[in-house]
Amino acid sequence: GLLGSGRINLFRALTETWHPSVKLINHHYSDYEYGEFQAGDTLIITGDFINYLASVDNMNVAVSSESPWVEILTPSLELGPMPTMQTVSNVDQPIKIKLLNTCPPSQSIDIKLIFSYGSDSGRQYFSVTVNRDYINISPNQIETTITSKGRLGYNKGNMQQGQGFIYNSATTLIKCAGLVAGNASTQVSDAIYGPVEGSYNEHFVSVNNVANIIPAGLSDQELKGVFTDEGAGTNSMNLKISHTTHAWENNADSKYIIQEYCIKNQGTENLGNFYVGFYADWEISDNKQHRASFDADLRMGYAYSASGGSYTGIRLLSEGNIHQYSFDNTGLGGSIKISDGFTGFEKFTALRTNRFSAGIYDPNNDISMLISSGPYNIVPGDSIIVAFAIMAGDHLVDLKQTSQQAYNRYANPYLHIQEIEKQNQSLYPYVYPNPSSSETNIRLFSPLAQEAQLIITDISGKVVYNDEIYLDAGINQLNINLSALKPGTYYITVRSGQEQQTAPLYLIN
Repeated sequence: GLLGSGRINLFRALTETWHPSVKLINHHYSDYEYGEFQAGDTLIITGDFINYLASVDNMNVAVSSESPWVEILTPSLELGPMPTMQTVSNVDQPIKIKLLNTCPPSQSIDIKLIFSYGSDSGRQYFSVTVNRDYINISPNQIETTITSKGRLGYNKGNMQQGQGFIYNSATTLIKCAGLVAGNASTQVSDAIYGPVEGSYNEHFVSVNNVANIIPAGLSDQELKGVFTDEGAGTNSMNLKISHTTHAWENNADSKYIIQEYCIKNQGTENLGNFYVGFYADWEISDNKQHRASFDADLRMGYAYSASGGSYTGIRLLSEGNIHQYSFDNTGLGGSIKISDGFTGFEKFTALRTNRFSAGIYDPNNDISMLISSGPYNIVPGDSIIVAFAIMAGDHLVDLKQTSQQAYNRYANPYLHIQEIEKQNQSLYPYVYPNPSSSETNIRLFSPLAQEAQLIITDISGKVVYNDEIYLDAGINQLNINLSALKPGTYYITVRSGQEQQTAPLYLIN
């Protein structure tokens, strides 16, 4: 690790009192939204430098990095005289570091500071992850990481780059989780465990990295991204997958997030035996007591420890046939064995097979589960939408209540119109479905009967749709034909007098 300058000489440390010791503390970065420093950006680093030991007449700081992905724009700082325990801010001479356009996704940049004072010097290291293709969220009692390539919890394999799936500020409840799709045993795309023990597949390739949508549409926090399965090579199904994450801050919706996937067949052949599912390898307390089970009425698979603790679950929210495969990971009790690697053949078998319980055969009780839907027939150019709630709870009754709340929220995305009505926030256009294709629906609340203007603009601000509408007092629903618009990001504005509200609209083929 990058610690200190070498061996510690305790005698010198205790007897030589003339050495200063300067460190950068409380440092922070320029205020990019959610800390998403992208390729081409310039990091602006400010903080406080403190001298813990002997006074120094003139403190100089050299800034460097061995990373090939950055250019140091501020190679040195002059802090001036620093008495003992003196703090000096560099707000007037910030450290500036340019991220090169060639910087790879989610790159960790190590930065070195060398403090020079006469013939002596000291050093300090710190790092920052830039050009991230994942976002950590903590909108409620759930903390997790949303990635750009189909994984949840961790951006990379072996529980790297991410915070897992945390409930109530405890430890992570998953080791590996993500989307799995297949049309045959030789056509399976995913980013979970690979066919060799310890490996991870990288079939999903980001087209548009996941990003926070501001303002959010149907939820308090909304994230969107797009990926394909071109990483599967010759086994690719030519999928284009637009994914949306929804999360809410209020107490009733605080124990789950919703993952929705719009899956498009971009190829030239039918996907006539298509299944899609969400996989999770749970990491619940006391892994010798892990259990997995299924609730058919709630279309939910769930996991828990027989010795107590939190419950976790996956619910299929969208329509369609449901399957659950509960794994005893070591293969006991007739389970598919995945502890030695998880092959495409095994995944496709699990996608279309039911095994409703796990954990009672294996003395180590390492379990995981796959909740899936299918078969679907997706013709070229067509799409399907599937959605899952990823949940946690204090006990089974709590988890079931959370599951039902997630379904209610997904089945009626305008449920919180009543909340807005109470808060007198009128005219906000709730768009559904979003993304949309040739047409979309808009629901909004108006406190009185009035005329209004409905305007759609593209990302450059150009008006592409403008219509006069009449609103009744209460909740209004509109249907708009969008077939003349190209795929992309737009903004819908409803304006009446001095009042207006705007919401994003996403169009896909």
